[in-house]
Amino acid sequence: MAKLVTIFNPELIILGGELSKAGQEFIGAVKVVRSKMKEDPPLIGAYALALEMLFSIEKWNL
Repeated sequence: MAKLVTIFNPELIILGGELSKAGQEFIGAVKVVRSKMKEDPPLIGAYALALEMLFSIEKWNL
């Protein structure tokens, strides 16, 4: 995670699940907030990617 912060230099990081329990100490100067999602974020992300692929006309090879 520290390497990603170094590469992308974000202003804000939103953590969820077990990673959010690690706290601010390992991130440093970047603002860290905990996700308030009650659902399963990885499953929602996978669902969103599947919908994006399904409805992306460019990837249909028509």
